[in-house]
Amino acid sequence: MTEALGIPFRAVFICRGAPGLGRVSPSIALYQNLCDAGLEQYSFVSYAAGNWFLSGQQLKCAEIETPLGNFVEPISEGFEKCVRILEEIDPDIVIVDGEPYLLLALNGLGYKTLYLANPHDIFGEQNHFKRMNAQFIKFADQVIVPSLSWEKMKHLSGKGITVTAPLVKRAAHDQPGICFTPSASPHIIVSLGGGVAKSGDTFRHLTESILRLSLPAIGKLCDAGVIGQATVLLGYDSEIKDCMPTHPLIRLVSEAIGLVDILPVADLVVTRGGRNTIAELIYYKKRGLVIALSEDPLRGIEQVSNATLAGYYPNIKTMTSASITQERLESALIEALTLDIPSTDLHAGNDIACSISLQLISAGLSV
Repeated sequence: MTEALGIPFRAVFICRGAPGLGRVSPSIALYQNLCDAGLEQYSFVSYAAGNWFLSGQQLKCAEIETPLGNFVEPISEGFEKCVRILEEIDPDIVIVDGEPYLLLALNGLGYKTLYLANPHDIFGEQNHFKRMNAQFIKFADQVIVPSLSWEKMKHLSGKGITVTAPLVKRAAHDQPGICFTPSASPHIIVSLGGGVAKSGDTFRHLTESILRLSLPAIGKLCDAGVIGQATVLLGYDSEIKDCMPTHPLIRLVSEAIGLVDILPVADLVVTRGGRNTIAELIYYKKRGLVIALSEDPLRGIEQVSNATLAGYYPNIKTMTSASITQERLESALIEALTLDIPSTDLHAGNDIACSISLQLISAGLSV
């Protein structure tokens, strides 16, 4: 249960906007809790898929240019616009998700910062990327690491780092903007995770290959009466909509629709191995078919790791992109529709993250 701070406060959320919504969804979840606690004025700052989704969800978002490299750099037009937003709002806290370079600059400018870290960015076998992340996050006042394996990783908390359960969004709209046929069930939702911007050719190719296999498999099962209807959330930059054959029971949606907004009508969700979508399936107890993009050189290990953790839950079946064929996908869809729903609840880390945020805000206000 979120506790109110007692006085209104202001916040800015700076989110990495690519490739999909992996560094946006946790910030939205925390934003929702902070609204309950008295958030008075706010702005998100993002680009690419992040700005597309946040704006589509009718959240206040300032768009900045997509960085040439992997992250927004402190000396860039993007960060200059961030600074203008910060000066305009004068936030009591700045929440940064996935943009580690900015922590040093924000620290130097005197802002209280909370960093949301992907566990795969700092824990596990060390490499150059993880070592540099570890150096930058030292400049955050607090670091929260939402993790699917948080119970096994709690011992890594300390020195300003808190490992929590995933931060899970709640539905933002009573009416998600799509009308469904209630009697046409089972209803399959296919989610591509928000997009593939700046992800590399392999990630894009694997994502679109899975979709090219999924639609004919779902269409065949629709014709057989196994599936009643399907909705495909294409994401920010999918190029596949205009070149795929249509089926009367399959709807391709290019608008920024939140998965949690339409989960109530879903009997099964087909998705990549992203930790946030997996967390939503577990938390809301929905059947899922998770296809890890195992062949991607940059994110394959993370995708497989997330899928492995998801596979421990009775409501989720997992596959890898390396083993998928249309025939195997058809069999997996039929099996996934019969998976058991867990009786136990998944903990979410929202309240802990909100509490840490409010502690930072209170400390700043008391100075």
